[in-house]
Amino acid sequence: MTKSSLTPPPSTDNKPVQTVSIDEMKKRIQATLPDADPTHVFKTLAKEIARHNAQSDTKNFSPELSKAFAMALSTLSLDSHARLADTTTDKLAPLAITVAQQLISEYHCETAAEKTLAETVANAYIRVLRYSEALNDVYGRDSTSPEINKYISVTSMELDRANRQYLTALSTLKSFKQPSVNVTFKANTAFVAQHQEINAAPNPKPEE
Repeated sequence: MTKSSLTPPPSTDNKPVQTVSIDEMKKRIQATLPDADPTHVFKTLAKEIARHNAQSDTKNFSPELSKAFAMALSTLSLDSHARLADTTTDKLAPLAITVAQQLISEYHCETAAEKTLAETVANAYIRVLRYSEALNDVYGRDSTSPEINKYISVTSMELDRANRQYLTALSTLKSFKQPSVNVTFKANTAFVAQHQEINAAPNPKPEE
């Protein structure tokens, strides 16, 4: 975060520096964009690209340009799923992105909440595959040990947890896309249980 807007200009004489009021300080802080703000990220990336193109040697990217590009990629990750790919292995990253893309297409996800749920489903599914593969490798061995048995126990619990998270996120995503059902009863008599009924019509007043 830049500090230029928070620091008063240096005094050129012996006059005391005026103290910034609280209201003025709040305005300056609100006007200062954090480094992770998308607007600031893309401005930084544009500046680093211009600086890179102005150099004679344009083959090697500077660390500043690489960092700016990574932050810009993260800004658009809700659509590119770049950060979702970072949560798994190189072998499973393409599948994670594919699952997220197909879920978004299948359930017509448009809002941020729907897209993040699709990524959560994809992430949990990939973890189910990873833990299943880990258990399969262990089961293929000819011997066992207390350490291996403990590893199997922990991995099995993580597999169950990932499967529950997958089902929960998928169920939530489905509920987001299902229209609500409103049921209205207009009958005078409604049977709610065996040998029970509710009469909606008022009872007649007893004759005097």
